[in-house]
Amino acid sequence: MPIKASSLYDKEIYTSDARFVGVVDELIFDTAQGKISAFEIVTRDGRKVNVPFHLVAHVKDIIILKSVGR
Repeated sequence: MPIKASSLYDKEIYTSDARFVGVVDELIFDTAQGKISAFEIVTRDGRKVNVPFHLVAHVKDIIILKSVGR
């Protein structure tokens, strides 16, 4: 289901085990493919970090990241 890119700003991002990661500050687009390639987020301690879009599992009221092997 398509969503507006503007609706992603300020959404909270959580890991698959419900740990807060940060809040979406910017969207990074791949202009060649016409898709979002990453979110630039602001973490709890104020750092800006890029989260690759392929790590996103779900987007609704919040964003949930996929589980990654450790």
